[in-house]
Formats: sequence, structure tokens, C-alpha cells
Amino acid sequence: MVAQILEYASWASNLNYEDLNDIFSKYCEKRNCEKISLKDEFKSIFYPDDDEEPIFDFNKKQRMFIIAEEIPTVIVQVAQYLREYKFDIFCIKYTVHKTEQNEIIVSIERIVGNEEILTRITGNDNRWNEDIKIKDVVYKTVQSITNNDYSKIFSPVDVINESKEKYPNIKKNTIRCQLIQDCVNHNSRKHYPSGQRDYYYTEEKGKYRLYNSSTDGKWDKYGKKIS
Repeated sequence: MVAQILEYASWASNLNYEDLNDIFSKYCEKRNCEKISLKDEFKSIFYPDDDEEPIFDFNKKQRMFIIAEEIPTVIVQVAQYLREYKFDIFCIKYTVHKTEQNEIIVSIERIVGNEEILTRITGNDNRWNEDIKIKDVVYKTVQSITNNDYSKIFSPVDVINESKEKYPNIKKNTIRCQLIQDCVNHNSRKHYPSGQRDYYYTEEKGKYRLYNSSTDGKWDKYGKKIS
């Protein structure tokens, strides 16, 4: 199992942008998706509101994940040994549960790689370790900027600048993605279907306001109007 994932990582580390774009193109073709370049798809997900072309630097770091219902002790030991030599490898164990309502619940446990969680707790890096969720930081910041005025327009930069005054370690791209996820009619909302809240509305690129359900209508998790 470990030898196989190292083989995959070795192969992937040699891929340049053209190789990755070709793989992405074949993936889109297989799923009958819109034909688009990897850079354009990346931009539409993470930088949809930016007029300037972001600087892309693909495939500079590989992370390896072994995910299984059962992970043998010997695999765990080898993975821990590799991490000592700076291999970015993780072992994650999952368990599937089924409720009486036939809902499927998947619980996960990180077996190897827990030291990264400890680093977050001790605050030895710039990862998010505040008591408040980033989603709530963004929403509270927007409320402050707009004074809860539904007609007041704000931009991601406005939210970034004000948020960083109180939370210097908050990441710009995280804020941008959070705005997209919780914007009911954003075209890129479909990329963030989990944990959505209906907080914002956009009428033009890079410009938001608070969402008013009584006048803005109802929207689904894909950013499409339903009523």
C-alpha cells in the first residue's frame, strides 16, 4: 500500500502544467463537462471575481493520503517513519454508519498526521485556531461594513481589509471562497455545496450586498434561481 502511493507520488511529481491540463481535459470529456482549461477552471473556483489574471504555480507539492476502513499497524509505522523524513503522508481511517432514517454518516479519524492538528492548537503556525468560525467572522465583518443595510455594496477587498485588522492570520482566499459559498446567486457557488448559508447577493462581478429573501427570490446550492 505504501509502495503504491509512493509510486503514484513519484509519477505525479514529474507532471508539468500541460500534462495536468491534458488529464483535466480527458476528465471533462468523460463527464461531458464544458471544455475549459485547467487554469480557467481553477480561476473560476478560487478567483472568479478578480479582473487580473492570478499567477498559477501548479504541482509544487504532493500530499499522500492512505484512506481505508482498516489500516494495518505496519502501514501506520511506515507512514510515521516517512513523515520523519519530511514525506507529506497521512493515514485516515473511516467508518460508515447508517441511521434509522437510512441516512449515511461517515466518521473519520486521522491515524497519521495528528501532529499538524497539535500545531494548530499550540499556535505554532499561521493556521486558523480561533474560537470563532471563519464563516462567522466574514458574516460579522459584512454586517459591520454594511450596518445591516441591504442596499450597501461591498467588495471582497473590503471584507479582507477589515477582517485582517482583528484576525491578521486569516487568509485572503479563504475569505473570497466564503463569500462565494454563501452568495445565493454566484455562478461559482456550485463548487462549495457543503455548509452553505444564504447571506449575500451579487449583481455584478466582485460586488456584493446582503441577501434579502423577500426581494431576491429563492436560490439553490448551485446558484440557480428556483422561485
